[in-house]
Amino acid sequence: MRYFGFDGSLGTSFAALTVGLALTWGPQAGAQNVVPVSQIPDVTAPAEVTPEFVDAVRRALIGNPEIILEVLSVLEAEQAAEKSSKDRELIARHADELFVGLDRTKPILIEFQDYNCGYCRRVHPDVTAVRDADPDLQLVVVEFPILGEDSTYAAEMALAVKALYGEDTYRDFADSILLADRNANPATVLRILDVLGLDGTAVTEASKNPSIAEQLQRSAYLARTMGVRGTPAFIGPSGISRGAAGRAQLVALAQPIPAQTDTSSKGE
Repeated sequence: MRYFGFDGSLGTSFAALTVGLALTWGPQAGAQNVVPVSQIPDVTAPAEVTPEFVDAVRRALIGNPEIILEVLSVLEAEQAAEKSSKDRELIARHADELFVGLDRTKPILIEFQDYNCGYCRRVHPDVTAVRDADPDLQLVVVEFPILGEDSTYAAEMALAVKALYGEDTYRDFADSILLADRNANPATVLRILDVLGLDGTAVTEASKNPSIAEQLQRSAYLARTMGVRGTPAFIGPSGISRGAAGRAQLVALAQPIPAQTDTSSKGE
């Protein structure tokens, strides 16, 4: 359940609502005819809120409680639109850091994950389906271990696999961990390395390279910058999901923002 605080924006909206209700119902407060929020007059609250006015509004709301739900729905939609706009501005400011080396004319999806995150495991089939359905999708996995030493170990080993064996093997390794029926810990990681035919000793040695720690530090920096505090989280050119997301939302986030063309007249 989402709770609404009476900040400036909500307070103003609620004030307009109460005045609209009073004007709509007046002495007939309690009637069952419901006026849609979109039809409530855009008025300001009276200079002096009288007890009679408050009582009229109260009786109107009690008699028509469904209006409260409609108002909250409208306010929630407005807040979501404002949040989405701010997220797109945030993405635009940090696009060079987020999308370095990527083709911004094609879909991009960045996933912050922890191998011991239950929600990361649950959403992984959707991520895989989206990845496999679009050969143009550029999926970037950001190792963001936040659930303890085992998660950090698994992330370090995953990055070492990437450094030694390349992106395709790294993807297979990551898929195997997320699909495993047990937590990611040293025993699980080493077993998966063995199943994939990878050299566990070499991977362990590579995981100690300072560049691995630097990559994890960069992941933490990007998470802080983008307001990501948990896993999973997804960022694309079109928005941010700070939490699990379904296939349709992932596809929408990944879509590139169309380049704005200059429509002004030339040669005038």
